[in-house]
Amino acid sequence: MLKDNDLVPQATLLKQAKKYGFTTFSKKDDPSVFKDSHRHIEIKMLVSQKVNIMSAATSITRFKKAGEICKECKLTDGDFFFNQYVNLYEYYVANYNKLGGPSSW
Repeated sequence: MLKDNDLVPQATLLKQAKKYGFTTFSKKDDPSVFKDSHRHIEIKMLVSQKVNIMSAATSITRFKKAGEICKECKLTDGDFFFNQYVNLYEYYVANYNKLGGPSSW
């Protein structure tokens, strides 16, 4: 269903999460949030890939949609998994300048 909604990257991530564990990198007390150490790695990748605010905002929308689809299909683990990315990208946008996001669009 993700692929039918033009969410191929999210479908790929979901497949990997199923293989390696949906909450492998999540906080024990909140499976919808990455551990700080993993969030740091993900943020470094976003900065090194020069992901700008507009692209990050688009990703937030796509991850939210993927989570909604998982919830509709009763894939609770998938919903938690995609919420990790929503939280990550929201943090990235909120702290964009401090984290060293690119200064151009």
